[in-house]
Amino acid sequence: MRSDQETGLGRVNLLQKPLQVAATGIATTHPKPVGRRKTLFEDQFGLADEEYWIDPWRTRKELQRPFMRRGQEALIIGAPSTVAISEHRRFPVAVLRTRKLADPNCLDLQRTAIITAMDLDTDALTAAPAFLPTRRPPRSPKPPSKNGSPAAPDPNAMTSEGHTLDLAQRLRLPTRRANYLITLILQDRTSNRCRMKVVESAIYQDPAVDEFLQRYQATSLKPPPVHPPPATPPSPDAHPHPLPDYTRRRDSPDLPDKPGLRLSAKRVIPIERKTRCPLLASFRLPVQPHHIAQQPTTGSDSDAPETAVVPISLLLTGSVRVAPCLLRLAVPSYEPLETQNGISMATGYFALDLCRMLDLVSTPQTHFLYAFAGESMTGPTTFALVGIPGSWRQA
Repeated sequence: MRSDQETGLGRVNLLQKPLQVAATGIATTHPKPVGRRKTLFEDQFGLADEEYWIDPWRTRKELQRPFMRRGQEALIIGAPSTVAISEHRRFPVAVLRTRKLADPNCLDLQRTAIITAMDLDTDALTAAPAFLPTRRPPRSPKPPSKNGSPAAPDPNAMTSEGHTLDLAQRLRLPTRRANYLITLILQDRTSNRCRMKVVESAIYQDPAVDEFLQRYQATSLKPPPVHPPPATPPSPDAHPHPLPDYTRRRDSPDLPDKPGLRLSAKRVIPIERKTRCPLLASFRLPVQPHHIAQQPTTGSDSDAPETAVVPISLLLTGSVRVAPCLLRLAVPSYEPLETQNGISMATGYFALDLCRMLDLVSTPQTHFLYAFAGESMTGPTTFALVGIPGSWRQA
């Protein structure tokens, strides 16, 4: 793993931060149109694939200069579009960050960043801390000013840092044919996204293999079982609104107008004896043939036939416990499938109690929640669990 830094001048700006917090104390997210933003899946490093193994920083100065001059904070990744297993065992990703040098609220990239890879063929999301934990050297004292006191930092000074990651090592990705979509997450901020195709050989890529795998997937695989299973109807002494639930609820987010997901959660949740962390969501997502129910039948927990089961992954990273937590869902759609530009689209809702699925109450902290489904990514939805002093509680 390699890293280095440079400094320069400029002013401050921002990264991608799509979170919205309503006056009701509910944190919500709204989907970004997939593929409509020019830089969403664009590799901005301008390198040939082989350069990521030889010299990934050849274009660094040209890439970072506009951000440094504008004083703009940026988080950019680059990766080879194709990795041949016959020639390489490393899956390199270059990470470039520009930021304000004297920002007191700046996040430590090496302690906080999460690297993710969505396998577009299997719908499996893999995530891990981007960097191995290391002891950081103590900061050198600031040089004194002419009057002997510490010199005030230049409020316009900018700095940059560059790192190279090996996805095969950090995420333990298997050495097999795959199509990945890579993203770096820094709590409530995200990088651009890069595609990486892993193939057996770069000398000859057989299109018949891709066609065979697509046909096999469409004809041999079946929709996964719904997970987690929906809650049974409540008993008289149970909670009146049991979770999980896959129907529209009174406080469910509206369906997205474009492909993506919408998430909603209470912004601050006190830790109690039976803490609930309800997450409500809606989605409009493209589905593959093996996600579609071939012979829909009415389930015992629904009044409508199941038309599709959509794989969705939830990722949580925290302000205290940074290591990501993953929840892999299989969410049913009970609505008729839509068709947009020849692509089948499923719509639906889900509601979960995150505190029943993960240990969130043992560590009071702020959580950053993202949702992934194929090429769609939504987030973060930010929510906090906070402990209440015993003396504040009413007897």
